[in-house]
Amino acid sequence: MNRRHFNLINPKKVPVYVAVIFLIAGLIMVPSGIAIKSSQTAAIAENISVPVEVIRIDSRKAKRRKNESVSRRRQLQYRPVFQATVPSGEQVTYESRSWSRPSAYETGDQLSGFYNPRTGAINTPLTIQNQSMIHKILKLLGSIFIAVGALMLGVLSMRKSGRT
Repeated sequence: MNRRHFNLINPKKVPVYVAVIFLIAGLIMVPSGIAIKSSQTAAIAENISVPVEVIRIDSRKAKRRKNESVSRRRQLQYRPVFQATVPSGEQVTYESRSWSRPSAYETGDQLSGFYNPRTGAINTPLTIQNQSMIHKILKLLGSIFIAVGALMLGVLSMRKSGRT
């Protein structure tokens, strides 16, 4: 029986295509992780250390899940609203973009934090730590993709050389 593949993709080359896709994905993820880390480092370098107060905790209902038995309290997400007095004497208020469950802070918490005069953002060591996970994940996954792609190409080339 003669199978047709409509001249789109040669089925015998699919493993090579998959290996190349893994390599390309890894080669995109690793530099992206490095770029994110360098931009975060540059932003942190611009920060000014200031005392920060949590003036309010905003809450929102988490997106609906299939499991309706989860209590209403567990469906809420929280984000802090920070206030700091910057070196110019101005009071700055900043609503964090990070939502969490449970709340990482309580109203009235006094923290050491960082103010970025260029963006107006106020961060704490915890929010900076949470943001730093993205670049680590990208670099780790990218490295794994590169290793898997290279390993696949190596195995495929050894099989091919063994046949000829």
